[in-house]
Amino acid sequence: MLAWGASFGKRVMSSPSWLWYMQQLEDRPILVKATTTSIAYGMSNAIVQTYYLSKGEKHEFSLREMAVNAGIGFAAGAAFHGWYGYLDLLPVRIMHAWHKVKIRGMYSFAANLGFMNNSSFQTVYQEMVKTQITPRLMGKKAYMATKLIADELVFSSLFLCFYYSVLTSAMGGSLQDAKEKVFDKFGAAYVTDMAIFLPLQFLNFKYVPVMLQPLVVTLGNFFFSTALNIIGHDGPHEKAKKPVVCSCCGRPFEDSPVSAIVAPAAPSSVLIAPLVAKPAHDQPAPKSVVDVLIAPPTEQSSQPHNAVVVAHAVPAEVVQEELAVASASQQQ
Repeated sequence: MLAWGASFGKRVMSSPSWLWYMQQLEDRPILVKATTTSIAYGMSNAIVQTYYLSKGEKHEFSLREMAVNAGIGFAAGAAFHGWYGYLDLLPVRIMHAWHKVKIRGMYSFAANLGFMNNSSFQTVYQEMVKTQITPRLMGKKAYMATKLIADELVFSSLFLCFYYSVLTSAMGGSLQDAKEKVFDKFGAAYVTDMAIFLPLQFLNFKYVPVMLQPLVVTLGNFFFSTALNIIGHDGPHEKAKKPVVCSCCGRPFEDSPVSAIVAPAAPSSVLIAPLVAKPAHDQPAPKSVVDVLIAPPTEQSSQPHNAVVVAHAVPAEVVQEELAVASASQQQ
């Protein structure tokens, strides 16, 4: 099995496609890494959307959501290029900074005691700096641990916040929605990140050249971004737990938005124009997204007629979703 794997690896790495990819990676590293990561994120989102469509938890495939994920992947791929180049030198920089602190501390301590005026002590001190302090760099285990810790604590944390906030905002959510999304999903996403990337990055940092490390991360990101999309998906049970709130004042609606839309007083043809009406905050808090009223007779008609008005502003996607659900219920 190992022999077959080694033989397969040699054939792949000697193929024209692989050689062309490596040449492009050397000539245009940022563009190649950004493009491959973008493809991985877009494909993973398409897979997750298709899955939820098959389960009936989505009404239609969102090209916009897939494009936003691909755009986030493009930005992430470009960031990977700079981050892993910096990360490879980070342990050395830490040790150099620590050595400087030790050298300055020893020099200051000796100077305060008056030892630096002694020529023999200066000779011993300089020799110690050259032979015992400066050459001592980090061991392999400490070097690896430093890179893993920095990658998880710094880059992964910032990226998860970036991912959910940008995705929520790009899909029409408010700043408050993005904040809530990050707080709701960060814990599960971070645990998933560690489960995937701690072992992957250990092998990556240990065996893979720096130039190819972003490619390995991209392969891992295909599975990770799939997990992010699954974690970020709000299923029916999660939507039921979160009350719909007014997007301008934050007051929650008490009942399900569907109850008002399918109420007997609702017209057969729901008026869409009033859904974007200016909210009337002098009215009491509504019990649903839309209030169904019996409007008084008009000059054109002596009979009262039904009208649907919005007492408070609500996200457009909430109204559209509830209208779709109500329409499906009426057809059944």
